Amino acid sequence: MARRQSFWPKRHNILFRFYGQYVRFIDINLESYNLVCMKNPFESDLFYHTIGSPFGPVTILWSLYMGHPKIFRIVLPTPDGTIGLNDETMKTMEPRTCGQIDRVARDMTAYFKGSDIMFSLAPLRLETCSEFMQRVLLAEAAIPWGRVSSYQRIAQFIKAPTSARAVGRALARNPFPIVLPCHRAIRTDRTLGGFQGGLKMKRALLEMEGVNFDPLGRVEVFQFFL
Repeated sequence: MARRQSFWPKRHNILFRFYGQYVRFIDINLESYNLVCMKNPFESDLFYHTIGSPFGPVTILWSLYMGHPKIFRIVLPTPDGTIGLNDETMKTMEPRTCGQIDRVARDMTAYFKGSDIMFSLAPLRLETCSEFMQRVLLAEAAIPWGRVSSYQRIAQFIKAPTSARAVGRALARNPFPIVLPCHRAIRTDRTLGGFQGGLKMKRALLEMEGVNFDPLGRVEVFQFFL
């Protein structure tokens, strides 16, 4: 289980420097991006592994890619606490796990129990997402435990200051919630915005991380990160 140590700010600085170089050398038209993850090319059958959480079952969908187990989707429970996949979808996959998937599952379980986990991004099929979505998700991954950012601030951070709504749409379709913490993105007015698992789950996750809310349900301003 990987836990954040005292080097975490240094890790952020490295990521920020990388992003500064990355966005400067990419000449793109943001309007042309497709924010929906592209269809995944699979090398093997599709598998799923389900873990428990305080909110209901969380399902990890994975397959083999280039000989390695890779996650292509993490499905949160519905707001009423039931599994987020329908029976027909689950019939197309086989329940199975392996060492690498078990490590992700253990880290997610520890996170739900209140541990500050630094998730590895290596098992994720990030390349199946559009380039814009990848930029948004990696920026989101830089936001540490107990802090938040807004869709507008993330848009500014990735050098796309007029794309706050596109950032929000990308995060709403995040294929890897929890591992890539889209629950740490909120609206500029400090209200919660949306979340795949529902707003009750989003607030509970933020409160578990120590994020404070004012009497109107808005995040305290001092907890912004980016």
